Amino acid sequence: MSWERIACTRGTDSASWPASRSSTASCLVDGVDWYHFGGQGEFRHDDLWCFSLETMKWRLVHTGTTSVGCNTNGAVASSAGPVPPKRCKASLVHNGGKLYTFGGWALGKGDAKLGDMWFFVLHAGTWTEIKQRGTIPANRSAHSATVVGESMILFGGIGANKFGETFVFSF
Repeated sequence: MSWERIACTRGTDSASWPASRSSTASCLVDGVDWYHFGGQGEFRHDDLWCFSLETMKWRLVHTGTTSVGCNTNGAVASSAGPVPPKRCKASLVHNGGKLYTFGGWALGKGDAKLGDMWFFVLHAGTWTEIKQRGTIPANRSAHSATVVGESMILFGGIGANKFGETFVFSF
């Protein structure tokens, strides 16, 4: 077992490569596209990037209120509309052509943990906030999430306390 640094193609403009950051929410789509949302650098981010494991190139998917959608078949769409607030330490999962993000840590909102949930439609390049129902998890960051069948399983995190509870969200 060993590590190897990936030789990525980096363009000359800032829109061809994400700014340095930590605590992004990420997930792999169809074994090819690795999506990264938000994170913390000099400040919190609300952009969405995609790293192709086939081409070894980064693509800017969404930033601010202007988006360019990217998915495994290369579909591109431009759109304006709502965007999740800037955050780090959120979760990101993929199901049915959509990326779902929950919670995170927002600076500038009173240094608050978040409990909101959004989905991003890959082929349309649009974000939509989900009106959650049922037993909604408390606001949190630094939790983990995965997809099992048609459900998102969420565990742990940090909010007012450290959490050891598990929730299921049905898509």
